[in-house]
Formats: sequence, structure tokens, C-alpha cells
Amino acid sequence: MMLLILILMLIAATNYQNSLAFLLTFTLGSLGFNVIIQTYRNLTGINIKARSGDAIFAGQSLDIPLIVTSTEKRDYYSIGFGTRKEVQQIVDIPMGKSVDTSIKVLPENRGWYSPGRLYTVTAYPFGLLRVWSWFQFTQQYLVYPAPIDPGVVDLSGSGELENEQGTIAIGNEDFFGIRSYRNGDPKRQIHWRAYAREQGLHTMEFVEPEGKSSFLDFDNFEGFDTEVRLSWLCFLVLQTESMGDRYGLKVPGTLIEPDHGSKHCQRCLQTLALFDEAKQ
Repeated sequence: MMLLILILMLIAATNYQNSLAFLLTFTLGSLGFNVIIQTYRNLTGINIKARSGDAIFAGQSLDIPLIVTSTEKRDYYSIGFGTRKEVQQIVDIPMGKSVDTSIKVLPENRGWYSPGRLYTVTAYPFGLLRVWSWFQFTQQYLVYPAPIDPGVVDLSGSGELENEQGTIAIGNEDFFGIRSYRNGDPKRQIHWRAYAREQGLHTMEFVEPEGKSSFLDFDNFEGFDTEVRLSWLCFLVLQTESMGDRYGLKVPGTLIEPDHGSKHCQRCLQTLALFDEAKQ
């Protein structure tokens, strides 16, 4: 647009042989080229590295920590970082120094998450021109399944939360899983809310925690969507760990013996995050 205006001004100056018009045209042209050079220069010569970050649960925002370093003998000003949708952070980088910043993204699925292309931009020093660039890392971040309480999940398998809150544990027993109804199951363990929604008869299973180790078993939730099962197991891992009980985990292809502690919990959560039904 600016180039088109300069061309029209040059044509007009030539047509009317007006010296002041020539002066104005060449002055604005020189200013425009200087803007391009200075703005571009403010983005070249920076080094961007991504650091590792803590695992999160699906649906939570992930802060991707960045280290931005000046590799040239000059300062950098008003460097923006973000995604295609928005610039989230604007930083200044002193000569020869490094600056910590971050970009926030929202992973929707469990497993290893690759951020993809991220965005850096500047309009310094004149604000008349914006220079931008994409950058991408090989760094990946672990995303656990979203923990969902089995007591508040729509048993159709859609994973939709009900309005009611709370757990469905009865007495001093701990909730362990949900399976299809079998003849002879106690009536007090039937999931009546699911039956009222015409989702069929299902039985809730409970375990006694005192003095025993239990397994959280993928197959205890037979008949339900894989992702819903993993979210339920994720919730139960966190719940059982918070109570200090020993627990193991069974998913197709993997058996983790009962234990407790933060390392054991992380191992179980990572197993759920990286579970691949297609490979079983």
C-alpha cells in the first residue's frame, strides 16, 4: 500500500514537474525503506529455546517456557511471542543477555504434545511496519488424561458431566469400578441414576482398603469408551494416592504392581497418558 502511494506521488511530481513534490516523495520513500530495515533488524539475531515443563492434565493450559537470547551486540525491544491467534508476551532483550518468557497453549488430548508452530513479531521502532516469523521445537510435553469422577459421568460413554457432584462410595468402602449388571448383584450397588436415564443396568464395585492392596483395572469398566475409562482410572489413581493406600494398575499390555508415592503415581499416570489401544 505504501509503495503504491509513493508511485502515485512520483507520477504526480513528474507530471507537474514540482520540486517540492519530488522532495516529499523521496523523503517518504527513504523513511519507508528505513522503517523496513530497522524493524527487520530488530527481529534478526535472537535465539529461542524451549525448556521442558511439568506434565499437565488434558484440558488444562500449558505454559511453554522459553529462553530468548540476544546473539548480536545490540539491544532488542518489544519482541512479541504467542500463537497464530494472539501475541501473549512482549519482552525486551538486553545485549548479550537472556530473557525468560512463556507461551500458553491448550492441549486437548492426552499423550505427548508437540506445540507446533509458534509466533514471534515486532513493530519496533516506528510502529509502522510489523515483521513476524514462525518457529517450532522438537520439545514435547506430557499430557495426562483429564481426571473424571466415575460417580458423575454419563454412562453412555460420552464423558459428559452431570450436574450432581460428589462420589458414589458407600459406607467405608472405596469405589473401584463399574461393570454391566449380573444376576445376583446386590441392589444397593446398582447404579440407579444410569438406569433412570435408560442407560441399562450397571453395577458399582467397591473395595475395602484397610490392610489390602488393590488394582485399578481397565477391564473393570467394560463396555465404555477407551478415553472415558482412562479418565476414570486417572481420577482413581489420584484419589487412591491422596489416601495413602497401595494400589496397582492394569491396562492391556501393562501391569504395575501395587505401591504408593509420587514416583509410583507419576508412573501410573504416564502409563494412562501413553496408552495406545491400537498396539494392544
